[in-house]
Amino acid sequence: MNFSAIPTILLFVITLAANLTASVIQTRYSRRTGGGLCALYLYTAASAAVSALAVLLLAGCRLVFSAFTVWLALLFGAVVCLQQLTLLLALSKGPLSYTMVIVAMSTLITALSGVLFWHEHLRAVQLVGIVLMVLCLVLSVKRESKKSGESGGRRLSAVWLLLALLAMAFNGGVGILQKTHQSSAHKAELPAFLFVAFAFCAVFSVLCYLFLTIRARGKRQETGAEESIAHSPRLSRNLIVLFLLSGVCVALCHCINLYLSGVVAAAVFFPIVNGGALMLTTLASLLLFHERLSLTQWLGLALGAVATFLLCM
Repeated sequence: MNFSAIPTILLFVITLAANLTASVIQTRYSRRTGGGLCALYLYTAASAAVSALAVLLLAGCRLVFSAFTVWLALLFGAVVCLQQLTLLLALSKGPLSYTMVIVAMSTLITALSGVLFWHEHLRAVQLVGIVLMVLCLVLSVKRESKKSGESGGRRLSAVWLLLALLAMAFNGGVGILQKTHQSSAHKAELPAFLFVAFAFCAVFSVLCYLFLTIRARGKRQETGAEESIAHSPRLSRNLIVLFLLSGVCVALCHCINLYLSGVVAAAVFFPIVNGGALMLTTLASLLLFHERLSLTQWLGLALGAVATFLLCM
């Protein structure tokens, strides 16, 4: 897994394009399937399996394991699975642009972990970013007027915000575990670390999918009723292509970003990756999904983008 022969600017282009593609696929899939758990576990399982295969191929089918890497990778795989699940649920209930800006602010979690575990220091500009992040979250929930008759709007927005915050927390956990592994004496085992993590995520998701499917089938035989969470799309050629594309994009993002974080200064790497991803997903939300935010939500989105940039500095 040697990216040194590829120009750095091209690697940035590839990882940003892969991140955008994965985000668009996740949004379309989660909304078309209605956010049913069976459908989401099916997506997570297929995407993670393809990611594991892609990592194996990128590593030239040569993996070096240690007990430390395997155990940390299993934990990493569980966190990745939960992050994917909560993100898909959030995307099924809320806007792509605002969901991604909240998830991107997981930089706060990694910044605080650096202070607690790696003796790093928070600078004044990062403290300003924390304040702006709080304002972003306050402005994020769309408040429906009682006259509009949409009494469920506020409740739905609150559920979306909770899911987005959980996705942010798990995304922060992903960053902490990545930094833990790459700060250890086993950092050269990165391909094995990612392969075990994605493989575990795939197996876990398949087991959850089978459990929900069997439980729903049994309930349908007993009562004749079918649980909505058990609905999953029929496998088709287009769906398989989406799973393959998503898995490859996720694998590329993880591999390239971990490589770039080691060869590019943090003050350059994080603003480009996080800021670029936010701008691209915001454009996608407008052009592809025709999302409409209130004025206060646009203000919150702008504050969130600035907060993310400041936290990355």
